[in-house]
Amino acid sequence: MNLACALDRSAETLPDQTFLITDARHYSYKEIHQQVCRLAGALKTKGVQPGDRVVISFANTPEFVVAYFAVLKAGGIVVTNNTMNKRYEVAHNLNNTQAVGWLSTRKYAVPLYDAWEDLTMKPFVLTSDGATEKSEAWEEVFAQEKDDFETVSKNEDDLAMLVFTAAHQGGYARAVMLSHHNLFYNATESAKEYGLDSNSIHVGVLPFYHTYGCTGSFVCVAIAGAQVSLFPRFVPQDVARRISQERATHLSGVPTIFAALCLLDDVNPVALSPIIQITTCGMAIDQQILQGFERKFGKRLREGYGLTECSPTVCYMRQEGPYRHGTVGPPMPGVFVEAMDDAGNILPRGTTGEIVVKGPTVCKGFWEDPAFTKAHFVGDWLRTGDLGFVEDDDFATLTGLKKRMFLTGGFNIYPEEVERLMGYTDLFESVRFEGVPDMLQGQTVKAYVKLKPGVQAKERELRNACSKVMAIYKVPRAFVVE
Repeated sequence: MNLACALDRSAETLPDQTFLITDARHYSYKEIHQQVCRLAGALKTKGVQPGDRVVISFANTPEFVVAYFAVLKAGGIVVTNNTMNKRYEVAHNLNNTQAVGWLSTRKYAVPLYDAWEDLTMKPFVLTSDGATEKSEAWEEVFAQEKDDFETVSKNEDDLAMLVFTAAHQGGYARAVMLSHHNLFYNATESAKEYGLDSNSIHVGVLPFYHTYGCTGSFVCVAIAGAQVSLFPRFVPQDVARRISQERATHLSGVPTIFAALCLLDDVNPVALSPIIQITTCGMAIDQQILQGFERKFGKRLREGYGLTECSPTVCYMRQEGPYRHGTVGPPMPGVFVEAMDDAGNILPRGTTGEIVVKGPTVCKGFWEDPAFTKAHFVGDWLRTGDLGFVEDDDFATLTGLKKRMFLTGGFNIYPEEVERLMGYTDLFESVRFEGVPDMLQGQTVKAYVKLKPGVQAKERELRNACSKVMAIYKVPRAFVVE
């Protein structure tokens, strides 16, 4: 079972149905499928073999979707790259996965070129907006391929996707191994719960390089033969305008998105009237924001819970209820959630412990790191690093974090990784971090630093130096020099 077959089926049964919507135009299932076939052919021509890793680095554009399904169709494993990553993050991710190829725009290839001399294996590079010194243009390779390509057969446990996260031990991110079945099961159940059909339009505003944006925004749509409206950047006014114009029906987001929509006066409440289902996940939502959003737009905001290691959805409030604010609802059908103590014992219902998950959406482990994998599993149960409890009716409530991590705007920030990356600036002798509550972002990060002898720098200079060596969301919001 190859996940790319989901697109194959929809393109065969609904060839003229709109699949992707941008501000400029609509793309049909047939059109996208033809591009996927051509790119899959090009990947095979470039030497991609089943099981080879290929990095894709795009914003939420048609090119991301084409690249994603093309890599899978050719039998490869997708490695998603956060487009905010810089040289050292890119070098680590490529060296860890030994990726043979890189697909992106020219802009998002710049960190790759910065890291070029750090790479143990140089990938081929295809850029969608013209060639560079190190890349070939998509148009050139497309022209040499056909509109059809036989999808490479895969077993359900074969890997489909590697997503980097979990940098809380040693300061280096690990790649979560997600199988074709992990993703297909999660996306299929999401499509059922959303009630997606050919008339549905999902708002694709979550970054596709995250599993929530990927599985929950366009893979589930492809399975259902529905439509997705693409947003390369989150601009609240643009999102509201296009929801109204396109009559979009489904919106998934993180609390920061709903806070922005709620708090901005120039977002008209009527704009969201076509939406029939809204889900928030990624981090706990401030109850003041939740209630304010529901008052302003007259829409129920359903809370959920997920993590990359679970493809990502674990729990969610059902559309038909019951509904309880402050909880994340019961688990997805077929998924089991409990609380566990440090000794590996399942705790009585209502008792707080580490949330553990098992079921068909749980990852196969962490790439090339059996020790880390072993430490995060107790039998079939995945240790999530989140604290909480489960009630007798299976509703789960999150109470905190066991792992050392900050949650900012839906992004995970690992202090050990930030400290390691800050070392590349050659400015800091020591650093410690503090999470600062923030209504919009959930948390921001404050860094208490001791500078190296002879170093003098203002806060802005420290922030700028850090922004050159790490993704911008990891850069501490405030610095205190001690």
